[in-house]
Amino acid sequence: HAATALLGDYGGSDETQKARFWNTYNVLQCTSAYKSMLQQGLAQSIRLQEAIVRQGLSMIEKRAIVTLTTFRYSYIMESPDLRLFLHPLALVKLGYFLMDVAEDVAKRRSKPVVLCALQENRGTYLVVGVMGRTRQGTLTRNNFGEAFRRAAEDSSASIKHDFFDSAVAEIAQVDAHSFMEDLNNAMVP
Repeated sequence: HAATALLGDYGGSDETQKARFWNTYNVLQCTSAYKSMLQQGLAQSIRLQEAIVRQGLSMIEKRAIVTLTTFRYSYIMESPDLRLFLHPLALVKLGYFLMDVAEDVAKRRSKPVVLCALQENRGTYLVVGVMGRTRQGTLTRNNFGEAFRRAAEDSSASIKHDFFDSAVAEIAQVDAHSFMEDLNNAMVP
């Protein structure tokens, strides 16, 4: 978790991100010179986990999670922790948290979750689709990548798909509502 937190210090240029990668790589070699960086990563990881719990509980209390036929979704537009959720991995972790809470309450497997974090300065949402955790001995395919592509075509939404994970996209803020409707249709088997 500490290494992941060091990698995901959310934001910065490509060069900054490359430097973070190599610093994290060095930390994993566990030399005493990098002990303070590892401690910094642990502290960041703890702050992120606290933000996930805070944001998730706030979304549940405010009933900000919408249930559609094939998945649940929510927008994060105003939050003291919004900056943290402008990174795909943080949104995915929030999605897992929300699904775990839903499963604990309902005592059955939760629907997939789509989370949208507002990037106001760009006029876009960072969108992630989370299918759920794999169960021991099972393989769960994340169908959101293909569904994102189809929904963008059907809604004529402006979408950017240049992330490692195909279930992560950037959608123009003005296209978000129609994209969600078409995403629901695209996920219907």
